[in-house]
Amino acid sequence: MGSKWVLVLVMFMFVSLQGCLSQTSGCWEEERVALLQLKHFFNRPNSLRDWVELGDCCQWEAVTCNGSTGRVISLFLQDTRDRELRESYLNASLFSAFGQLMALNLSRNSIAGFVENKGSDKLLRLSNLENLDLSYNRFNNNIFSSLGALSSLKELYLNDNGLKGVVNVSGLDSLYNLESLHMGNNEIGKLIFPKGLRGLKYLYLENVGIHDASSLVSIPSLATLDLSYNNFSEMTTTQEYLHNFTFIEQLRLDGSSLHISLIQSFVVLTSPRELWMQNCQVNGVLGSQEYLNNFTNVELLNLDGSSLHISLLQFIGAFTSLNTLSMRSCQLNGILDFQDSLNNLEALDMSNNEIDKFIFGKGLKKLETLYLLNVSIHDEISSLLHSLASLPSLKSLDLSSNNFSDSTTTQGKCCSF
Repeated sequence: MGSKWVLVLVMFMFVSLQGCLSQTSGCWEEERVALLQLKHFFNRPNSLRDWVELGDCCQWEAVTCNGSTGRVISLFLQDTRDRELRESYLNASLFSAFGQLMALNLSRNSIAGFVENKGSDKLLRLSNLENLDLSYNRFNNNIFSSLGALSSLKELYLNDNGLKGVVNVSGLDSLYNLESLHMGNNEIGKLIFPKGLRGLKYLYLENVGIHDASSLVSIPSLATLDLSYNNFSEMTTTQEYLHNFTFIEQLRLDGSSLHISLIQSFVVLTSPRELWMQNCQVNGVLGSQEYLNNFTNVELLNLDGSSLHISLLQFIGAFTSLNTLSMRSCQLNGILDFQDSLNNLEALDMSNNEIDKFIFGKGLKKLETLYLLNVSIHDEISSLLHSLASLPSLKSLDLSSNNFSDSTTTQGKCCSF
């Protein structure tokens, strides 16, 4: 009798083990069923064609499974809804089967929100979700209340949606792991940030029309702040709002009309290592030299395509830690005299300007790379090379697309780069 029970137990264990092995060799049944239900919503013709009955969903398009457990860990459903359909509401409860989901991309599907009382709370059960892409949809300001319990979320994309006016993101207050937030290309006049997002490192607010930055003080840990293509003429920017940004690595102000005093406020109070101001209109009068002396942390300055007056080189001369400077296509003309204060500069690009003459000071002892393409230099090449001889570390020089006024060859040390 005892041996009979042993045999039964062995058979039971064998069947159970076989079931486990068969389960991990393919996708889980409840997840396969959930995916087939989702296919009715993500119904763009010729997309998700291999999502069929009895198939192994781990082998399907847009699906990634854990190789050990067979659980779905990533769904890439961007641009899979029929484009001819109008904005729609998604039943988020269909995602409740994916307990191990780590990445979910729902971008470009004209989703306006979640079906009321049918799923917004279910989406919160995705406790392992780290990356959520809802960009290029039609979500409005109410979306934040549906995301507040995604406790593992690290990256959230809400750019190119229907966020408007005063946007309160307090629904994200409990997302202590959130590191990157994208909200560009919305119509945001003012942002209200919770104090809980103290781990946020990357914030993208390009082209949102923001004119009140006061609440940004709640997130002092930012490493990258992108405020490109905004109307700074109305922005409230004071020391009270910006003084807490002590860890900024990169500040982007591309495509903006900027008064020099506002740039001074941004740079002095955020102390970025990289300052990007491509395609900007810079105007105004420089502050006192004492004020300029605070610009000591910037190591990279990119002004490509910006409208600059040559007198602003005094402003650039204050960046004493600068090692990379790019001023391509800045409509500069006249005599360009580089200040000796840039004694840490290693790379310089002044291409596509109309410069009569370059004067390089003896302080540029570390300059290794110099690009002067198409600068329309009116000076004789012999005079230019004589000036370049004061750059002892120069290794790479590009003078392409120039028409010099003489053909004097170089002698002595002028060419020993």
